[in-house]
Amino acid sequence: MMRGPGIDFGASVAYPLIPAELNAGLRMGVAEFDRGSVEVDLTYDEAIYVLEGEIEIDGDGETHRLRPGECLWMPAGRKIVYRAPASCKFLYAIPSRQA
Repeated sequence: MMRGPGIDFGASVAYPLIPAELNAGLRMGVAEFDRGSVEVDLTYDEAIYVLEGEIEIDGDGETHRLRPGECLWMPAGRKIVYRAPASCKFLYAIPSRQA
């Protein structure tokens, strides 16, 4: 498995494994978080699966605390805040929209 170059989001760096350019019907990668937070306007559906550490995800007035082995599905159209109290790593998957 080859990891693509990182995309810097401040407290987080995303490493695409299946980039959008492959037109595979799915984008997937690994995000590595340092302690901190990142706010995102989610314009796509996304699932994350925590590999290491712990992350909190705030959205729509709810906070989800995820630990290794836990997964969260987030539908498009929400403002999300990813917050990591310490370093963490998670797998993300974003399905491509079909017309």
